[in-house]
Amino acid sequence: MIYPLNLYYAYGIKNSFGIGFDPVTGNLWDTENGPQFGDEINLVKPGFNSGWEKVQGIWKLNQTREKDGIFKKSNKQVEFVNFNGKGKYSNPEFVWDKTVAPTALTFIDSDKLGKKCKNDIIVGSANNGRIFHFNLNENRK
Repeated sequence: MIYPLNLYYAYGIKNSFGIGFDPVTGNLWDTENGPQFGDEINLVKPGFNSGWEKVQGIWKLNQTREKDGIFKKSNKQVEFVNFNGKGKYSNPEFVWDKTVAPTALTFIDSDKLGKKCKNDIIVGSANNGRIFHFNLNENRK
């Protein structure tokens, strides 16, 4: 891997409180807390750029954040730091439009909660102590 990307696995991440490895694929996943919306679950591959602070959650790539919190649509393509093409922006795999404050992320690597739940993602939430259950698709993405 080429410097400086060899120093980083992932970047552009905002307020991640949950991280876990898929026991089937070994892929890394994280949760991110948005500013007032756009909490995320991400599949984190080497060179992953989550886009903060240029995009967040459900923002479109041509929508940029102004300092006063107003969103401005622009015809310009958002430019990301990409370490000469070695880093890559990736859209979230799941986004909440209203904040839930996702915290812990883990995988159920047993069938103690039933065979249907085995190897699924569980995400905790700081809002009202909720627990979210995600059943991954066949390709685990």
